[in-house]
Amino acid sequence: MSKLVQDFFDAVNTIAKDEVSAAKNDATIDAEIKSVVNIDIGQYKVSYQGNVFDAYSSDPLSTYKAGEQVYVLVPQGDFSKRKVILGRSAYKNNTTFQDQ
Repeated sequence: MSKLVQDFFDAVNTIAKDEVSAAKNDATIDAEIKSVVNIDIGQYKVSYQGNVFDAYSSDPLSTYKAGEQVYVLVPQGDFSKRKVILGRSAYKNNTTFQDQ
């Protein structure tokens, strides 16, 4: 292989590695519903690490109430983008154990 062809492939590899490194992945966080903003469009205020922001339900039939824990999708890890509530994250165990 000629030096020119090898240099070309090296350049392509370098560019590809840089692009992969720069690409941001979606993030899923565990947040708490703080309040209902607009139930008709599934808009809620959620809290995560002391920050409160809007998130929208991915399922119009799912409704949430204050205090519930939910998974929220943050597209490309960018909190300035529209965040989506994926569903409840906390399992509530209503079973009570009694001493035998």
